[in-house]
Amino acid sequence: MTSTYSFFTQKPAHEYIVVLQDCKLQSLSWNELNAHYADFPQGNPIGRIVTQKYYIMTEERSIFPRTQTAELRYNLLLDQHPDIEQQTAQNNIASYLGISRKTLSRIRRRKLQMCHKTQHASSAQPISH
Repeated sequence: MTSTYSFFTQKPAHEYIVVLQDCKLQSLSWNELNAHYADFPQGNPIGRIVTQKYYIMTEERSIFPRTQTAELRYNLLLDQHPDIEQQTAQNNIASYLGISRKTLSRIRRRKLQMCHKTQHASSAQPISH
């Protein structure tokens, strides 16, 4: 993950990344990348493909908050990262989703109420013999 703006312009990024748990990071500087391209010209097409995929992913991530509801974004986050609520604070989740902490609380409350209604409805059905 990188800031394409920062990487290609060699200017400071507008955002920063916070990791939620211990991890190993690898990095490649602008100069190292260009040295690899100079030493291994066959790497240029691979670099172009990686860059294209990254731009597609970035645009999808940029459009998603404007085209999907906050509730859908939250549900998809939970589908993709089922343990996220145990790994980070609610304000981090709200920030990631581009919503307020209050909105996230309302979404979570509605989801919990729906869960309870579903459980209650299934347990209240008569058993037929």
